[in-house]
Amino acid sequence: MDVYACGFNGLGQIPPYEGFKCPTFHRIHRSVETFNIHVLKTHFIIFSSDKIISYGLMGSQFPVRFPPKYDGTSSKACCTSTAILVHGMHGSSFTWSLKKRSLSSAWEPLRVDLEKIHGICSGGETVAFWTDDAVKVLPGPCLEMPGLRVASVKVGGEHFVLLTVDGLVYTWGEGRRGALGLGDLESCHLPREVTCLAGLKVSKIGAGFWHSIAVTVENDVCVWGWNESGQLGFPCRVVREHEESCDRHSPRFLQSEEKYVGILAEPRFLECLPDDFIVVDICCGDRHTVLLDGDGGLWTWGFNGYGQLGLGHTCPMDEPQRSCLKKILPEAQSSDFGIRAGGWNTCVSPTNVIITLPPCVKPALTEINELGLPVEKGGTWRGGPDGVKRLRKTADAAAAFVTVSQRQTTSAEQLRREGRRDLAVTS
Repeated sequence: MDVYACGFNGLGQIPPYEGFKCPTFHRIHRSVETFNIHVLKTHFIIFSSDKIISYGLMGSQFPVRFPPKYDGTSSKACCTSTAILVHGMHGSSFTWSLKKRSLSSAWEPLRVDLEKIHGICSGGETVAFWTDDAVKVLPGPCLEMPGLRVASVKVGGEHFVLLTVDGLVYTWGEGRRGALGLGDLESCHLPREVTCLAGLKVSKIGAGFWHSIAVTVENDVCVWGWNESGQLGFPCRVVREHEESCDRHSPRFLQSEEKYVGILAEPRFLECLPDDFIVVDICCGDRHTVLLDGDGGLWTWGFNGYGQLGLGHTCPMDEPQRSCLKKILPEAQSSDFGIRAGGWNTCVSPTNVIITLPPCVKPALTEINELGLPVEKGGTWRGGPDGVKRLRKTADAAAAFVTVSQRQTTSAEQLRREGRRDLAVTS
């Protein structure tokens, strides 16, 4: 399976491309057995069936062999900027240090006080393991969540996003840039449900450094957090001002009903995307967002200083931009792709089943539609009839923005009573 990458190349992550900004996708890896990809600021880690390969920090194609009785097909794995971690079917975890930058490094046992680990993920220097009803953060405590079944966890720069099998979303961590989606900018050290999404059934989640994204089973996309580089897909002053000096685009001006968005402290629907497309996967870099649709379209937006949007230029974008993967990767000879993003890079790989994607959440009572997707029987949601969601969506479109001074005197509960679902700091 080939792996293509764009974006930051300051440490040689994208060989043999020369230059530290790579605004188009280049092939960095070729293998018939690649099972997962992790993207960090300093390097890419590619997991195959029998070895782990690093591009960037360790030099091009620095190979690491799995621990005995472990392999890429049965192990859960992730990495930070300093270590690779694997958890195998036998219940043991190991870590391999990247600090030594030498083949003489050895796998060392890693103690994780959890049983029946279902998943592992990382962000920055933080790693999270999860079971059915608990999350263990390294470094950090074990958070028990009795009565909930954890489907997946995403680690942002300063926050965590958790998805349950029932389609509920929980967040915790640093809230000063709205990444928790709880209606304010306060931090929270224990998981709390994102109540604005309670009437919807979420199937996919993503976490950037200070922003978050969720997709419902109806393929509606919700975003919240910091919009400093347009990573939420809403008008951004920095992006619009940058266009004045960008040769690629003529400046776009706000329409009469638009306002610049700095922070969304509660989830808001991203209305600029098509109504009839299927979201296959989503992922986030530090300040950019990537979405893959069912027709092989790659949607990217946000910070683009190193070309991580794959658009052929380095201008930031505060509106989702679609690229047809079959056209930009004609040699791929595939109609199915997987995506990964992290730091200042984006990776794409043509594949049918190779890249490990987040688990699909199935509603408690479902039937399969003509596209093979799970839908709620009778067209109803846990929070009420489908019409409730459409009413909320209409209210979102007309919601008033709240300035910094208003936010200081207006509580989230007051906003909910007044029907103002989207608390935002505007500039």
